[in-house]
Amino acid sequence: MEEKWFADRNGQTIGLFTRYQIRMAASEGRLILSDQIWKEGEDARHAVSTCPELVDRVRAYEAGSKKLPPQNGEAQLAANQPPIPSTTAIIARPEEPIPSEESPNEVTTAPEPSVQLSAAQWWSSLQLSAAQWWFWLSSLGSWLFTPVSSLWHFVHRCLVYTATLFGVTLPNSLARYALLFGIYAVIYVIGCQQIRTWPLVALTIGYIGILAVGRAWAQNEKERSDIIKQIADDNVATKPYDKPDDKPDLSGLGLISAVQILFLFPLIFQQVQWHFSLYDVPEGTDFWDWSAFTLDSYNKALLNPFEAYGAHVRVHQIAYDSPWGRHLTTLCRVTFDIVLFRCIHRLIAIYETVRDAVKAVKNDADAPVRVGKRTTLSLVIFISNETDGKDGHARKNAVQALGKLRDPRAVKPLIDVLQNKQNRKELVRRRAAEALGKLGDTRALGPLIAALRDENYMVAQYAAAALGELRDQQAVKPLIEALSYNDPRDKKYTVRQNATVALGELRDQQAVEPLKKLVDDETQPENVLQAAQHALVQIRRSITKQAPNRTAPVTKDTNGQVTEALRRKKAK
Repeated sequence: MEEKWFADRNGQTIGLFTRYQIRMAASEGRLILSDQIWKEGEDARHAVSTCPELVDRVRAYEAGSKKLPPQNGEAQLAANQPPIPSTTAIIARPEEPIPSEESPNEVTTAPEPSVQLSAAQWWSSLQLSAAQWWFWLSSLGSWLFTPVSSLWHFVHRCLVYTATLFGVTLPNSLARYALLFGIYAVIYVIGCQQIRTWPLVALTIGYIGILAVGRAWAQNEKERSDIIKQIADDNVATKPYDKPDDKPDLSGLGLISAVQILFLFPLIFQQVQWHFSLYDVPEGTDFWDWSAFTLDSYNKALLNPFEAYGAHVRVHQIAYDSPWGRHLTTLCRVTFDIVLFRCIHRLIAIYETVRDAVKAVKNDADAPVRVGKRTTLSLVIFISNETDGKDGHARKNAVQALGKLRDPRAVKPLIDVLQNKQNRKELVRRRAAEALGKLGDTRALGPLIAALRDENYMVAQYAAAALGELRDQQAVKPLIEALSYNDPRDKKYTVRQNATVALGELRDQQAVEPLKKLVDDETQPENVLQAAQHALVQIRRSITKQAPNRTAPVTKDTNGQVTEALRRKKAK
């Protein structure tokens, strides 16, 4: 049986070799002196450098890159040998001698020669595995990324703190806009002056302000998103904000700030030219020419199609006269791309969030509430849809969401829904009445009073409860009249009950006598009598607080009368 050999380099083994194949591998340079070889079935390993026959072949290849002629009948065996396996990845082991072909039992040792590796062999010895490459590359990336990331976070925090000077932390939106417009008005006035240094300082402050407001807006959106996720996951908020609307909405302020670069950079170019003459500018160049130069790259994109038809349009005559002018123009374009495009990206993200929340309102009435008042306008458009037969349940949920959001912009649309008696879904109308009560806006007083006399007793029921939440004394008389509301369909007298509760919430003395008469009426249902009792107690406490030394006879024997009336009713 023919002997089989293995070769090994750097821990990677290749075989099997026949005796002929291992000689040819040495002759062709695919074995080096430091490689290890061993015979199949034996543990002893031998360095190639200890086998004189293989050493001669390896040295002959290194000296002249030529194969030795076949010896001892190798030419006859070559035709019958299989292809020699590749030995491009083999590693060294401790050196042991290899028996010679002529004397298998004798061991010949050779001194370790000095090995000179070719460039290909040197590079092969440096080859690493994929895991090793990944380790070194990830280590290098971490070493480079850590200081860059730390520097970026530091700059980000500085910009966010700087944005407070531009009004991002003011709770009132009008105050935020007024401060921002005021600051940039002063900047533009100074930036237009033909004086040294101060215009450039003012315009630089304006540029930093644009970046600062943009970063504050990004931070604001991230915090709002975190709050929405916490509410959606039913987690307790770790920050002092429980709702997204507790944080200011900086989308409008961020957009206005981003638009300022359209006015800021023309002034910067104009002042830089006046101070340093970085551009070749013809006589008579004004602000509009510098504006066209600021938008030069975008102008070219718009006008290039016309050049295909031979129309060459040039909107300005300004040319570069210094490399620093090109650097400033590059800064302008990078700022445009970062500020404006990021602004557009955030607005699109807000739009998609609002859209998804409104779409989910059919199955989740609280979805818009979690997003906040940003959904108000979309919900208003949604409830204005007249296709009640298809989405009446969804509209009901949308109306409820508007009530929970408590956004004054929803008052007028909700009044329209309440007064629209053509709705086939009365559930939407009564939920509109309920939402108007939660909003607490006095503009809804008249429509809710009118709804007390609505043909549908459930609409009147919710209108009575909403009037109690408005706490407006003008509703007292209409509510007293509602104590005699009688609709055969209202078998539980819920309209009277809610009107009674609302009178207790209003705490007006005009309601004392009607409520006492209600208590004396044995025909009233139990729920109405109990509501009347509670209302009289509330009025008594209100009078006592207003005049502590005054005796309040308004509820004298009231509890006893109600108890007796209930006892007699149960006896019947």
